[in-house]
Amino acid sequence: MPNPFFSIIIPTYNAAHLISGAVESVLCQDYKDFEILIMDGHSSDNTVATVSAFNDKRIRIFVEKDGGIYDAMNKAVDQARGKWLYFLGSDDRMYRPDILGTISKVCEDDIHIAYGKVTGEIFGGVYGGPFTQEDIQARNICHQAIFYRKDVFTKMGKYDLRFRAHADWDFNMRWMFSRTIRSKFVDVVVAEYASGGYAAIHGDPLFFKLRNLRYLHYSRKALPTRRKLELLTLEIKRATKLKDVQQLIRIFRTAMPILLSRPFQNKGKGDKSAI
Repeated sequence: MPNPFFSIIIPTYNAAHLISGAVESVLCQDYKDFEILIMDGHSSDNTVATVSAFNDKRIRIFVEKDGGIYDAMNKAVDQARGKWLYFLGSDDRMYRPDILGTISKVCEDDIHIAYGKVTGEIFGGVYGGPFTQEDIQARNICHQAIFYRKDVFTKMGKYDLRFRAHADWDFNMRWMFSRTIRSKFVDVVVAEYASGGYAAIHGDPLFFKLRNLRYLHYSRKALPTRRKLELLTLEIKRATKLKDVQQLIRIFRTAMPILLSRPFQNKGKGDKSAI
């Protein structure tokens, strides 16, 4: 049996009351060349039984304790058979039945990332659009809007498990500043984003503490020296005000290689094309 074009990955944990809607939103897609990977963190409710009741050969279920959502997503990368990967929350929904068909038409061999928009109450409607390298410092592209060619994870590595709720943001900064990754914005709403997700409930203080330093690390060969100095100065002032000695040490350890990195001659803006 040939490998599918898409692997739709859904991490779950005690999601029996939610999971049917997510799975149905994938199964009803007009484009049928996909598999669904359920990465269950050993639920104690009927999540696995609920999914099994669909009795669809395209659904594969993996039950194993994990270290959180991004650990489950990392494991799914290894298990996925599809050329393109998409991560959907157990409480999210694909927006319309034609989404996979629309995205499949732009997943060309020279493209590594295809992304669109999401809609949700937390955003007050539709969120997203074409992102630049400047945009990704201040706001994230929802992973529910992104389709990744599988080899992106070979090139870029996997999600950083230190970040419990925003490892996808860190990963998006990583690929956006890579000269080997080409992305395309597709002007469609891909998914309905649930307002009560993990990030909204738990937050990620470590990520927000390190966000600008991570951004500087990834962008060190793309940003002009003046912008690097602005961000480093902001972080020094913030850490000094909070008397955060550990953060100050971290800043000064990373500052020198960042400042010594010479900018590329031709800076990218994230997207290589848009439709």
